[in-house]
Amino acid sequence: MKNSKSLLSQHSFPFLLGVVLALPIFSTSCRPAPEADAQTPSIATEIITLQTNLTKNSTEFVGSLEAAQIAEVRPEIQG
Repeated sequence: MKNSKSLLSQHSFPFLLGVVLALPIFSTSCRPAPEADAQTPSIATEIITLQTNLTKNSTEFVGSLEAAQIAEVRPEIQG
């Protein structure tokens, strides 16, 4: 009989642990959301009108005229 109780408690432990951990989640989700006490204050802004302008299409590259590494290529066989 002791063996059957031990087996039952082994199987019920994960279930009980899940219930205990889930209770705080469910208890907080049933509460209504608190309402704001005051409205959000307005922020002063400035409105500007954009103007069109021509731009020059250009591309810049950075490079060098010397190789960073030197490789010597030789044939494996003569002839």
